[in-house]
Formats: sequence, C-alpha cells, structure tokens
Amino acid sequence: LEKTHYSLYQTFREKQKKTPIVFISKPDTEHDFRASDRFNVIKDTYERAKKNGDKNVYLIDGRKFFATDRNACTVDGCHPNDVGFSKMAKKIGAVLDKIVYGKI
Repeated sequence: LEKTHYSLYQTFREKQKKTPIVFISKPDTEHDFRASDRFNVIKDTYERAKKNGDKNVYLIDGRKFFATDRNACTVDGCHPNDVGFSKMAKKIGAVLDKIVYGKI
C-alpha cells in the first residue's frame, strides 16, 4: 500500500481534476496487526494532497466506525452486520452531505 497509494491518487487526480475523493480506512483493525500502518499510509496521502492544494479530498477513519460496539456491529468481530453497516452509512453519509450539499 505504501508503494502505490499516493501514486494511484495522483494518477486518478490527473484525469479527474474535479471529482471528490473520499479516503476510507478499513474498520477491521483488531484482526490486522498492520491496521495502524495502513491508516497512516492513507492519512499521508490525504495530507499530501491537501498540502499540494487539493481541496476536494476527504478522510474517514474507519477505525472509528464501531467505536466500543464492535461486537454489536459485526457478525464475527470482523464483518459488519446491519447495525455496523448503519453506523458506517451514517458516518460516510455525513461526509457525502458535506461534499454534495455543503453541509457540515
């Protein structure tokens, strides 16, 4: 991920200059010992894009989707159930509202 994430962003942005980009990290962090490393790569891409003047990028920290309710939000501690997907939809929807309607 570290070798390709930012370059993929750049390639996409060169072709799609106005398309909003929403970076979302994975919610399954307890089962992935490199989850923090992966999040840091995504966050670095986001921060570099912002620093280089891209005002149409957004970051959602997937590690916060389920907060302390992981067992209530997943089928097996990993895969979201209806409660988990609902929480994800609310957080992603809030960012999409901001992008589409200018709501904060």
